[in-house]
Amino acid sequence: MDRTGGRVRVEDVTTVGYGPTTQGPWPVSWSAVWVGTLSAVALALIFGLIGIAVGAHRVGAPLGSWHQVSFLGLLFSVFGAFLSFVLGGWVAAKVAGLRRSEAAMLHGAIAWLVTVPILMVLAAFGASAYLGA
Repeated sequence: MDRTGGRVRVEDVTTVGYGPTTQGPWPVSWSAVWVGTLSAVALALIFGLIGIAVGAHRVGAPLGSWHQVSFLGLLFSVFGAFLSFVLGGWVAAKVAGLRRSEAAMLHGAIAWLVTVPILMVLAAFGASAYLGA
């Protein structure tokens, strides 16, 4: 509002929206997030063991060189980490029963945020030998 000379000027504000304009906070299903997190850790363990079988365990080894690493081992190491987090997000969205992509992505991102510190704690306790490089 603007006061000029004792008169009050009122402006009309027009808002344009598509669909419902009132949206509350997105509900988070923590049980779905935890199931997605556990599935991501489980698949990371499986891909880590497969990576060890095909030679990805030599990546980053102090006495190993990059010439000893096979392309298949490197592929399993990188692609396996990606797929484990994809599975974790997908499981979190399915368990929550979400049909909208925004809420599903939110659950996948939260599952990733919960999984990363768990993997760091497991690596600190010495489980990195089983999770691959």
